[in-house]
Amino acid sequence: MQKPPGDPGGSKDEVGPILKSLAPDDVVFVDQLTVSTPGLIGQVSGLLRQSRYHFVTLFLDHFSDCPHIAMQKRLTGEKQ
Repeated sequence: MQKPPGDPGGSKDEVGPILKSLAPDDVVFVDQLTVSTPGLIGQVSGLLRQSRYHFVTLFLDHFSDCPHIAMQKRLTGEKQ
């Protein structure tokens, strides 16, 4: 039986190899997201402001599966 044209071969059930991590910070996954509904930035004291975060950067350490989530107002390298 011939493969249909445009079929790259292989199966959808095949999964790529998972990266091996031998120590913390050895393999870290990073993803950035745009928040569709901006979230209010909480504060304990001072003048109440309507500051909201619009972006999220997620860091996931593959060794410990420990996520770190950084909520941001802007996607620049400047300190906020």
